[in-house]
Amino acid sequence: HKTMTSHFNNMATKPYLTNNSESEISGNSMKLVTLQGHERKVTKTKFNHDGDLLFSAAADNIVCVWDTSTGERLGTYDGHQGTINDFDIDHNSKYLLTGSGGSYLTIWNIENGKSLYKYKTYAPVSSVQYSCGNQTFIASSREFIKEPSSIHIYKNPTYQTTEQTEGKEEKDNDEQEKPWKMISIDNDIKQLNFGVTKAVWSPLNDYIYALCTDNTIRIVDVEKGLQIKKIIFDELTYNKNTQTSSSDMKLTDIRYNHDDGNYNYCSALVCSRNKKAKLYDISNDKWDVLAEYESNVPLNCIAVHPTLNMVTMGGGEEAVNTALCTGSKTNYDPLFYHKILEEQIGTINTNVFSPLNSMDWNDDGSQLVLGYEQGQALLFTMGYSFEKEFCKRELELIIG
Repeated sequence: HKTMTSHFNNMATKPYLTNNSESEISGNSMKLVTLQGHERKVTKTKFNHDGDLLFSAAADNIVCVWDTSTGERLGTYDGHQGTINDFDIDHNSKYLLTGSGGSYLTIWNIENGKSLYKYKTYAPVSSVQYSCGNQTFIASSREFIKEPSSIHIYKNPTYQTTEQTEGKEEKDNDEQEKPWKMISIDNDIKQLNFGVTKAVWSPLNDYIYALCTDNTIRIVDVEKGLQIKKIIFDELTYNKNTQTSSSDMKLTDIRYNHDDGNYNYCSALVCSRNKKAKLYDISNDKWDVLAEYESNVPLNCIAVHPTLNMVTMGGGEEAVNTALCTGSKTNYDPLFYHKILEEQIGTINTNVFSPLNSMDWNDDGSQLVLGYEQGQALLFTMGYSFEKEFCKRELELIIG
């Protein structure tokens, strides 16, 4: 198996290209650092809980880790044989979980870069996530050959004391523990290339919410190991001829909303390639829609500002479609909306001309990262007047 090429204690000193400049959003200055560590499209970007580290994954089969204060690349996690479609970081920033299109899951030691556990899956992995408390993790997949789209639940082998895990050698793939539970997601309308695009734990780990390519959200009861509910995101989109293409139907991202600022999640935002996003009440079984947001571009990602009533989203037409349509224009910039009033309040002119695939706010809302199809990530540090400018726009919307 391929081994780690660099990590914290033995990282290369070669400088990586950064571009420090000033960008503006409605007169508000912010610092921009361009992170260029990938050779192919960026698939995921995420801050760790403390906000001092930023991770990025891409189709070049590696994860990079960056210092958020300087933009310096600290190391890479190299060992997958396919595109890394998703990853997650445990709460204490000790372990990194990755899932790849090469049908593997890997758990890494973040500090020394060692690959601790590797799992062979029957299909390419579309998403992964640790449960709250890190005792278990999930991996989702789409339909593959004759296998259905599924969610696999694994017991986390690193949920032990440090003494128990240090020095433990990685086992052979065929000796790894099988999934604790496997839950199939039914393709009830027989959509071509159906599958789960993203699966996440509910806030209390009792359910799993699965976003699907057929414009539905599937609610899975973890204890029963069964799908118990299907929510149609948009009736008009769902009722299209789903036998032809799922590209403009699929749900792409879900984020929980900090309802009271104390991580009590009672609502969640979901976005779709049909250019819409919705805020749902998840405190009961009804999943009532609290707010809707209309975009002018197909959406790939969404993020919620941790302290302001602000939602950020983005995406854009697929690059190949834009190239084939002469004279067509699409927007690849991040779009800012008021979370309650549902109005767009701003954007950032990034001068990037490829789809926006991922975004994330750090825990205090001072930094925003954007991951692009062309292989770079943009790290914005917000200026002192960012919150002031938002409050001004908010007041204008209320009294206007």
